[in-house]
Amino acid sequence: MKKLKATNKIFSSMKFFIAIILFSLFAFSGQLTVSGQSPYSLKFYKVRVINTIGKYAGITSEHYDENGGAVEIEENGDFNGYCPGGLERLRFTWSFMPVNISQVSSNRVVSARLDIKQLVAVKPCTNSFINRTEMWLAGSDGAISPFAAEEMPGINSGIFYERGRIMGEGTNIINITTRENAFFDSKNNIAWFEISIGTATGSVRYIYMFDIIRGGQVSYAQIGGAWESSFSGSWKAASIRQEGNRLWFTNEFGDVSEGIFESATRVKATKWNVAATIQGSNIIWDNGTTWRIRTVNAERIPLKLYWFWGGSRGDNFTTATAEGEQAASSSRYAFIRNEGYVFRTPQPGTVPLKLYYNAARGDNFTTATSQGEGAAQAAGYKFIRVEGYVYSTQQPGTVPLKNYWSQARGDNFSVATAIGERDAKNSGYQFTWIEGYVFPAQ
Repeated sequence: MKKLKATNKIFSSMKFFIAIILFSLFAFSGQLTVSGQSPYSLKFYKVRVINTIGKYAGITSEHYDENGGAVEIEENGDFNGYCPGGLERLRFTWSFMPVNISQVSSNRVVSARLDIKQLVAVKPCTNSFINRTEMWLAGSDGAISPFAAEEMPGINSGIFYERGRIMGEGTNIINITTRENAFFDSKNNIAWFEISIGTATGSVRYIYMFDIIRGGQVSYAQIGGAWESSFSGSWKAASIRQEGNRLWFTNEFGDVSEGIFESATRVKATKWNVAATIQGSNIIWDNGTTWRIRTVNAERIPLKLYWFWGGSRGDNFTTATAEGEQAASSSRYAFIRNEGYVFRTPQPGTVPLKLYYNAARGDNFTTATSQGEGAAQAAGYKFIRVEGYVYSTQQPGTVPLKNYWSQARGDNFSVATAIGERDAKNSGYQFTWIEGYVFPAQ
């Protein structure tokens, strides 16, 4: 009996000693205290749209941001012989509640009111399409990733979980949740969830993406600004826009790639799938290209509005280049006014204002957002050139460059003046989104 008591005392002492060791390890070992898990918050920064709707349907209007969104889809009754010669126009809306999602904390419920409604049914269509619709609010955990393989190291798909949907015409509130703590590796910078719309003819996924802000402040090199690239064999203008750890690279061709910091001195352009090392005032890309800081030529040039009317076609055309003015003149467009001023070359905080053209519609469309570029490409528009550079966020002394759309005319209309906005509204155009920010015409 004495031996047993002595053994118990020894065992109890050993347990206490082991506990002290484990406590010391967890308290003083950086690896064990972090253990891959950390508190965090999320900052909304963009929506990526993945549109797989087929040729028998089309998006007629679309809007989305951190408050919610709305999209109208017109579906052709010839699809699968559902109701030949007819159509249905459906409206899908979502609104985040009770507040928007510009900032999201850990262990929070994100709620959205989802609504599906039939706006128009042209016989013989009655409910062939509305009865085959669904709409999801879905967390990323367990979902099919919308990201390319080269983007995956920067993505954390475990933060948002749960999902819910509505089917057919109706309204419901769906909830998803963020985890109280989340596992990270050093490259996880993005969290996401999605609003997904499914119809008989295909689907549209709205991927809401967030910067992950871990507990504590992270310091990143400040590399946003004007650069020039050696890629073409001679130095050509390039630029970098920076928001915290998020980067947007614009090369000498006007092509934009999102980017991330892989470390304090390494960055990666995810779209181009190439990384680079920051060396003082140079960025050395792994493909052999060098970018260097350049002296900024901040020349502003007028963004001119031209107008064409012929038969049933009307086209508002904004341009800031000599090539655009020449094309407008040779096609008998009439000059109306200056809508504002843009930069001729890339500047810190700016993005390219790109011109797209749709020959079937006869529509010139200038856009500076991924939203506008995606809509243009989905509708069959072709890229023409970069017209200039505009701020992506409002700066002192600038005004918004707004895009309006006329379904009847098949025309996009970019305006930055009060008279331009009045003309658009009086002609039945609908506001879609802000393309960027320009200097006022006066």
